[in-house]
Amino acid sequence: KDLFKNIVSKSDDLLKKLEDAADVHKAYNTQLHLVRNWINNENEKVIACDGVHGEKNDINGKIEKLEAILQNKPQGESHREKLLSLHEKVIVNTSTKGKEALLKESNDVKDKLDSLYTDADNYLKNLKETLENWKQFDANNDELKKWCKHLEALFKEIPQKNSAEEKLEMLDNFKNHQEEIIQKETQFDQLTDFSNVLISKTGVEKVKIMNNQLINRYKLLTVLSKEVVNRLSNIYTDHDQYQQKYKEASNELNMLEKQVKTISSSMDFKTTNREAIQSMNIEKDKVDSIINDLISLSEKVLPETGTSGRELIR
Repeated sequence: KDLFKNIVSKSDDLLKKLEDAADVHKAYNTQLHLVRNWINNENEKVIACDGVHGEKNDINGKIEKLEAILQNKPQGESHREKLLSLHEKVIVNTSTKGKEALLKESNDVKDKLDSLYTDADNYLKNLKETLENWKQFDANNDELKKWCKHLEALFKEIPQKNSAEEKLEMLDNFKNHQEEIIQKETQFDQLTDFSNVLISKTGVEKVKIMNNQLINRYKLLTVLSKEVVNRLSNIYTDHDQYQQKYKEASNELNMLEKQVKTISSSMDFKTTNREAIQSMNIEKDKVDSIINDLISLSEKVLPETGTSGRELIR
């Protein structure tokens, strides 16, 4: 009877241990299924964020999703730790072959979880780098657009100056601006190279359109600067020639006036000094020719001269 009671007691204990082992193993399988499903769901979200194609809004959207996934990492670690805790309990009542299978499952979960966050980190890094590329392109593009707008305004609004000296100073200033435009070509070339890299990464053709528009604008500005500098050079040259001709005419008139005074004071009006009169006529014709040239030059200079300068010329 005692033996029977002992057998019944041991049977109850064994049954309880088997039930407990079965419950633990069931809980382990449930947790394993939960973790695997959780990893698969998170992995699908990560895979959806793979690649850097798209515009800034697309890139930002992927970055926000990946950051949310990474912020949820503690939940994944919690699932894994719970699985490991159950794993330790299960292996107590599991055969050697079963232990090997359990270890393989645990390692598989760990590897997939590590891979999930490694991929998320790498994708996030690439996306942030591409977003910085976008920001740099936009910043450089905006900077060069503002620069073009500023220079275009300068070359389209040419003020009228009053003197040859002022016109020469303005010519030198615009030559400096023209040189600035020439030196700026390197930055436009760099932006073109950068835009090509951005297009190859993102596949956004709008970048090419934006870059081409800016390059065409720069080319037009280059042509405009050349035309304006040539025009200002001609304006200065005309005014300088006018001044030289004015000095020549003034000097000739002064000489003629002196000759008239000399002849008038020394000439005997009772007799005709034909040689002096002929000389005077020659000088008069010379001065007339110089003054006609001066008038012709002034007519070219007047439209390109400021108000006070025009009054002085007249």
